Amino acid sequence: MFMIGNFIYWSYHVIDVSYLRGGFNAYSTKFLVGDATNHHIVGQAVSVSSLFLAINYFFKYGRLSVPGYLILIWTLFILLLSETRSNFLITLLGSAIIVFRESKNFGRLIFLVIPLFFTVLYVFSLFVFENDNIKQRFDVNDSEYIEHTTDIRIVMLQEGLATFLSNPQGIGMLNMTVKINNKDLMLHNQYLSFLISGGLLALMGVLIWIGSFGNNLIRVLRESTRRGVGYSTAVIAIMMVCMIFYFTLFTVESTGILFYVILSLTTHGELINKRKIIEMLGNR
Repeated sequence: MFMIGNFIYWSYHVIDVSYLRGGFNAYSTKFLVGDATNHHIVGQAVSVSSLFLAINYFFKYGRLSVPGYLILIWTLFILLLSETRSNFLITLLGSAIIVFRESKNFGRLIFLVIPLFFTVLYVFSLFVFENDNIKQRFDVNDSEYIEHTTDIRIVMLQEGLATFLSNPQGIGMLNMTVKINNKDLMLHNQYLSFLISGGLLALMGVLIWIGSFGNNLIRVLRESTRRGVGYSTAVIAIMMVCMIFYFTLFTVESTGILFYVILSLTTHGELINKRKIIEMLGNR
């Protein structure tokens, strides 16, 4: 229910900001005047929720049904509107993983699903790209803008690592920022924020946390594909969505309720995985 509510609420928020307040408005413009939530928060919430819903409810017997495709296409449209490139790309990656798991329907996948998917997305993009703000954010030919935003990310990474190395004990949780051009800025990288706040102890925690999740993810995907072990669709959905969420943490900060929901889902998935391992050993 949380994922359903999350998906509906943030989708409506983007549509409300962009269309329902007196004609079309660029999301970034509304954010700058305080009339919209940060697009990274919105994008991450919609992305994670949509992928969970598509897998858990509409991926059955090795194929994604039509409502699942509609959810993914709608999500990409919302991410275009909210101008969040990182979540758009990661959602596109997650969608590709789901679609390419349709190994038993390879012909349908190549000749029907993929062309239809990108045709609908292309139509949406033509509609959305009428706005200059959105067009600039997603225009791969605008090398000047891409270089500018990339340079900022590189500087953030360099400053974050420098802060971590000069403060191995951490700087605390109250001010997880670095100074760039005389401005205190967030790092747009949750893992790096953890490191500068908690130092070496945080580094150990992050390595254990991600290492444990990665090990369980690989086991679930391998066993469910090769051996037909009885992992439910819900478990696969949990592990896939957690993986996508953890990818997004390289590009955004996230410490709200969604973060804790994902942590609880990660723990739940690991417990189920350990139970399956015990069952497999018992059957030998």
